[in-house]
Amino acid sequence: MKTILKKNSRITAYNITETYLQEMESSRIKPLGTTVFMKLASDFPSREVGEGLPVCMCVTLGIAPIGIVNACDLRSVALEALDVASLSQWKERKETAMAIAAGVAEALRPNATVGSIIEAIPRNETNLKEFSLQ
Repeated sequence: MKTILKKNSRITAYNITETYLQEMESSRIKPLGTTVFMKLASDFPSREVGEGLPVCMCVTLGIAPIGIVNACDLRSVALEALDVASLSQWKERKETAMAIAAGVAEALRPNATVGSIIEAIPRNETNLKEFSLQ
């Protein structure tokens, strides 16, 4: 959230990396965060940091602000959520983050319904590819 407020715009994994490295104190980070911090501090590519990390759904659940910033724009929310989630997630966990952000973005559409929100959430690999290419 700090990165979104700081940039006052859409963000990327690289934007979050800058904020994270500037503001985090390694002594106050939980074990999983320490791994992320060490990878980033050693110039590991931001979009590859999440590879091999254990599952951490609390990070995925924090993706909702991406849906808010990209309200009503499902293509942008898909691309940004996948990018940002790559800092801490890999494989299908990035897709879970994208689905959550897409649901939030659709829910902010003025005439959104429960049905339109459910329809906006990609549910399988084929749907994910089409969703992110729209």
